[in-house]
Amino acid sequence: MGRQYKTQIIVGLFSLLVFTALTTWFFLTPGFFLYGSLSAFLLVILSVWFYRFLLQTKRDLRQFLMSFDIEKSEASGTSRMLRHSKDDLNTAYHQILQALEKHINEKVGETQLLKEVFDHIDSGLIVINEFDQVVFLNRFTKNLLFNPDLKNMSGLARIDPYLAGTMKILEDNHRTRVMIMVENEPREFMIHLKVMEYQGSRLRVFTLNNIKREIRKSEQDAWNKVLQNLEARLKEDKFHLEEALTVFNQKIKYNSVKIFVSDLFDNIIENSSSLFPEPEQVFHKRLSNIDLSITADRSVIMNIFAELIKNAADALAGQKNPSITLHAELDLSCQVQLAIEDNGEGIVAEIRDWIFVPFFTTRKGRWGLGLSKARKWIDAMNGTIDVQGNPGTDTKFILRFM
Repeated sequence: MGRQYKTQIIVGLFSLLVFTALTTWFFLTPGFFLYGSLSAFLLVILSVWFYRFLLQTKRDLRQFLMSFDIEKSEASGTSRMLRHSKDDLNTAYHQILQALEKHINEKVGETQLLKEVFDHIDSGLIVINEFDQVVFLNRFTKNLLFNPDLKNMSGLARIDPYLAGTMKILEDNHRTRVMIMVENEPREFMIHLKVMEYQGSRLRVFTLNNIKREIRKSEQDAWNKVLQNLEARLKEDKFHLEEALTVFNQKIKYNSVKIFVSDLFDNIIENSSSLFPEPEQVFHKRLSNIDLSITADRSVIMNIFAELIKNAADALAGQKNPSITLHAELDLSCQVQLAIEDNGEGIVAEIRDWIFVPFFTTRKGRWGLGLSKARKWIDAMNGTIDVQGNPGTDTKFILRFM
């Protein structure tokens, strides 16, 4: 808008000068009186247009100034000044500039303060806009990724494709575990996504927390329930506790081999068919590609799914149309992702963070070691296991392998 106004002023002044020069030359040159008269007529029209243009500009500027609070606070002064002198108009104009400069400095100061606060937080913070551009990256994340100048998600995919892929598929208000290489060692973090609207833009705010800190925080309440459960169970059955702990603490020698997921799912379904009277109606498998494979210890993977299916069977007790679906697909970072989903009672949000804690259980007569064993085993293979779902409708356990 400012550039267009300047162009109109320059064109107007240039036209006035040209027509003034032409009119003068025509009148001073014998035989060109008619042309001089015509040029003088056009000069008058142009002068009237330019004068009206300046008046309209003054009115527009006055309305612009009156839209600011500074004029409202000095209403009687500024509005009268604009009708009398250009000096007063300049004064009002500079008052507006000072007010805007003060406002901008305040906003810049607030933004800088927020950045400094976020830089001193011992957690990662990444803000991505709707165009996959990095809006903000705090100091913790820059040090974690060894890249202080990250610009977009494509750049993140080149640095850590697994993290970028996880961020792509993560849903609003959900969190999951992710492995990040730090000083050539895999470390586990909890990543959480919050989507928010800011000034008409859709921003995705990711936070990265050290998984050990997350577990300590979520386990404080869980351990109280664990101790209560242990106290009650010890009175009932001390022998089976010792047996359960022996299995839990058993050291396993892992023998990683290439496993075709389709065959793995067939074996899992076959071994678990005795849990249901009509297993062919309960079990389903879905693979995005029949040739998907993983590298892992076959017996350990079978044991992990056995624990998850036992957990699903408990959740499906009394369900009219029980269903367990085994999924396999590639995520956005091209990592194989396995999942088991049931349509049982689901897991309420209040205990979702506790279900992998040893001895935590909501089932009467159980020790609460099944899911914690599953996590222990998959952790040893540098994998992750997470849970999603909605209370009363479904539960989905997701396994990923590095």
